[in-house]
Amino acid sequence: MDSVFEQLLEDIHSIISSSYDRDYVCDAIVQLLYDRIPYYDWVGFYFMKDEALVLGPYRGRSTEHVRIDIGQGICGQAAAKGYTVIVDDVNMEDNYLACSLQTQSEIVVPIKVSGVVVGEIDIDSDTPKAFGIQDKSFLEEVVQAVSRLFRHDYPEYFAKFKLDVPEYFNFACDVVDRRADENDKQAMLFVDRDGNDFSYSFSDFKRLSNKAANLLRKHHVRKGANVFIMLPRIPQWWGT
Repeated sequence: MDSVFEQLLEDIHSIISSSYDRDYVCDAIVQLLYDRIPYYDWVGFYFMKDEALVLGPYRGRSTEHVRIDIGQGICGQAAAKGYTVIVDDVNMEDNYLACSLQTQSEIVVPIKVSGVVVGEIDIDSDTPKAFGIQDKSFLEEVVQAVSRLFRHDYPEYFAKFKLDVPEYFNFACDVVDRRADENDKQAMLFVDRDGNDFSYSFSDFKRLSNKAANLLRKHHVRKGANVFIMLPRIPQWWGT
C-alpha cells in the first residue's frame, strides 16, 4: 500500500481510538481524507436507518441526496450487494444519482457488522477512473476500523452505563495493598529533574501510605476531618 495511505490509516486509527462518539469520529475522518487526497472531491458517510441510507458527516459540494433507498444509485447498490462498488465513469450508469455535474467516478464501500450493512463511505472524484485497487484496499481497512463504532450506540451506551462500586471502597487498601500482598510488581518508574530514575513497587506505596496514615493519626486526625496536603509531583504525593 502507498505510504500516503499507510500514514492516513495510522492517523485514522488514532482518531478512532480517541472517542466512541461515532459522529465526531466520522466527521474527523471525512475531513482528513478530503484534505489529504487531492482526487477525493466529495467524501461522506451514510448510515442505515429505517431500511434506508441517511447522510452523515461529509465534505465537498452540497448534495440533495440525504436519504437513499436500498438499491437506488451507486450507494444503494453497494448497500444491497454488501461489497465495494467502483464506477470508472458515472455517465455510463443508468442507475446513477447525480450529486454534481463535475463528478466523473465514484467508489462506495459498505460498513458491516456481523455481516450486516450498517453504513458506508462514499467518495466521488471529478477525475475519470480515479479509484484503483489501492483506494479499494485502503478504504476497506478504514471501514473495518470504523465498524467498531457501530457495535454500540454511544449515547445509549453512555446513558445505561453504571460503574459497579462497592458500598465501602478505599483505593489504598482495596487496590494498592491488595496488589502488594498478592502480586507485588513495579507500580511506578519515577524520573526526577536530573534524569535519575527510581523504581517503586506496590509494597513501596503500601509503606508510604501507612507512614502517611500513622502521621495523621499521631496528630489526632480522624475520619471525616478535612486535610490539605500540598506536595510536588513526587512519589510521596501518590503515597499519601
